[in-house]
Amino acid sequence: MNARLAFAVALPLAVPLIAAGAPPREGAMLIVPLIPARQAEVIDWIARADAGLIGSGPVPGSLIVIGNRDAIVRETWRHGAITLAARPEICTGRNGWNE
Repeated sequence: MNARLAFAVALPLAVPLIAAGAPPREGAMLIVPLIPARQAEVIDWIARADAGLIGSGPVPGSLIVIGNRDAIVRETWRHGAITLAARPEICTGRNGWNE
């Protein structure tokens, strides 16, 4: 299979997956550190982004926070982490954050 054909097949499949992982403008987000960091440091810069801590995420070292996407993403990029949509079904196995 040549590269153009592979790209043409992969792109329509990738777009919904990327969109599903995109963090919401406001709401629950999963912060996944790409470089090792002490959890106290991560919580400190989460607080600087005016985000609230919900709890630990499903990935080791990850945290679930709630807040404004732009402020959170700005801090995560500065500290070597990525921000994804946090879905309660995936992160906790429950249907909602309050269950």
